[in-house]
Amino acid sequence: SINKISLVLYGIALVTAILGTIHARIGRVRTYSVSKSLFPEHWAGRRIVLISDTHIGQVNGKGFLKKVIKEIQDQKPDMVVIAGDLIDGPKFPIEWLDELDTLSAPQGVYFIPGNHDEYSRVFGKVEKILRAKIIVLNDEKTIVDGVQLVGIAYRKEKKEVTKALIESMNLEKNIPSIVVLHDPKNVQALIDHDVTLTLSGHTHRGQIFPGNLIVKKIYGKHGYGMSQTNNTVSITSSGRGTAQPAMRVASTPEIVVITVK
Repeated sequence: SINKISLVLYGIALVTAILGTIHARIGRVRTYSVSKSLFPEHWAGRRIVLISDTHIGQVNGKGFLKKVIKEIQDQKPDMVVIAGDLIDGPKFPIEWLDELDTLSAPQGVYFIPGNHDEYSRVFGKVEKILRAKIIVLNDEKTIVDGVQLVGIAYRKEKKEVTKALIESMNLEKNIPSIVVLHDPKNVQALIDHDVTLTLSGHTHRGQIFPGNLIVKKIYGKHGYGMSQTNNTVSITSSGRGTAQPAMRVASTPEIVVITVK
């Protein structure tokens, strides 16, 4: 009968929601390796931890941030890259950022803004505090032990805008480069520029089925995981947290460890 079918469907939805909520809280460590031939010799063996989309604020609290920082530190990173959506607006308890004082890496901790960071009404204050604790790359470039590191802030833009921005950074062609782009939609512009390694988040790998299939359709191979095109290696993380709703189905939360070897 219709009532029995409705009851079964309701039960499936309830179980999926419960399991999806539990699944969203349990992170895994996703590992990749990139060839040491792409980097200076002294980078061999180094570990880059990529973290994105923690969405601290309305969905995930201070305790979650503390847990994620421990997960990162447990990997003994040489460098940490936070590829956007660290916080979630519109309100954010700024004192929670004090947890970042326990986050450290020999080659530095770097943050690139995502779209949800900038939804916060207090992002100006957040960015100021972040700059006192870690290195913020908001359309900025720095040199990390012989490697160029660029952070491109999120914006709704066409590939040509990303292309013009990366060209304005005046990257040295004979020095390896890592470019962090929160949303991987314009990764092709970085590939065209012969960037060594691109790092992204944003997609959550769809977060909830069939979102993973939609992400694959929109982003292709750049929607999740590692791929190589010409001279460029690209890695997109599914992220560690969740946007609302706080569940994941067919998408696993992760921190990413990239080893140069």
